[in-house]
Amino acid sequence: MRPHVWRAAQARQHVSRDRMGGAVGRRAFLGGALASVGGLAGASASAWAAGAPGVDGPPLTTPDGRVIQTGPRLAADGLPWASVTGILVGQIDGILLLRPLNVGAGASLARIMVVADTTVFAQEQIRQGDASLCTNGDNLFVTTVFDGLGRRIATSVYANIQTYWGTISAVAGSSVKCATASYGDAPNSSVDVTLTPATTFDPRPPQVGDYAYVMATMTAQGVTGPIWATQVLVSSSW
Repeated sequence: MRPHVWRAAQARQHVSRDRMGGAVGRRAFLGGALASVGGLAGASASAWAAGAPGVDGPPLTTPDGRVIQTGPRLAADGLPWASVTGILVGQIDGILLLRPLNVGAGASLARIMVVADTTVFAQEQIRQGDASLCTNGDNLFVTTVFDGLGRRIATSVYANIQTYWGTISAVAGSSVKCATASYGDAPNSSVDVTLTPATTFDPRPPQVGDYAYVMATMTAQGVTGPIWATQVLVSSSW
């Protein structure tokens, strides 16, 4: 089981089970969600979830030619090919400067370009090609591709991403309360998440009693600050 898509830096491994008892690989599930729900993250997320090859040469093989699976493929900068997790330390001319948090990060500073097609999830908004709502100190999760010059290009940027698995215990106006499972962020607790006009749902808005997966962003202050849902997937959607 590969590490979480949404917590590649921590390299935690989990398998969730739906109510029918079937195993669901959450890395693959989230990769598909990023790529498909509203088309928010683009093709790079699904490529990453599928274990796309990196740009650092051929994979290791056994004497009989079988590929040795050694974890995420690394790019020339020593970071995973299709994503970087890190603390934002600055922005210069449309380039995000991150202090990487990925396990075994080879680079002390990652430079990632924000372009017109980059989708940025920050605070309660979703913007195209605009990372101005990301502030220094934010923990960013960035999916990336490389251009012809070998530069990292951001396809999506999540500021202070949070992911919750659990049961919807209350719905009131634009707010939902989620009693979280023993995995994901804020395990075995209750979180209040604000729904915004930009929040996407699959297959419908959540109702009390639904088992749901919630992806959200929050302020750098932590869980005591606002939490805004970017995507809500209820159990019938998977």
